[in-house]
Amino acid sequence: NLLLPLRNSNLPTSEVKKVLLLGQKEYIEKEWKDIDEFQDVYFMEGSPIRREDVISAGVQNCLMCLILSSALQSKATDPNLVDKETILSFLQIKGCRGTETMDNANTAKYRLSEKPIRNRAQIPIISEIVNDSNVQFMEKSK
Repeated sequence: NLLLPLRNSNLPTSEVKKVLLLGQKEYIEKEWKDIDEFQDVYFMEGSPIRREDVISAGVQNCLMCLILSSALQSKATDPNLVDKETILSFLQIKGCRGTETMDNANTAKYRLSEKPIRNRAQIPIISEIVNDSNVQFMEKSK
């Protein structure tokens, strides 16, 4: 389970971060019975390929992005195309980030509901790809 390490029982409540899942309703419905038991886990129907969905999800305020591959569901016969949705999602998310704001104590705030908090280079994106050679399309976007 992907969420289990993020919800370790040893973590103080103040350190538990909010998680927003952006994706297809049909897929999340299959997993929701397991996901729903975790605190501060939310779902938004949409696609990380669509700019308006990425902005509505508040990606510009996140601490980290994780893009899971949909290659198993892909009907692509060309091995170079199996990661196209992951690559497009990566590029869309990378282009939608905001800027950092500081509070009075000169420390950054990290909440989903605030204005953009970081610049584009600071939010890490972890992407799952099937064909290793496809990483070149992500590296060129730096």
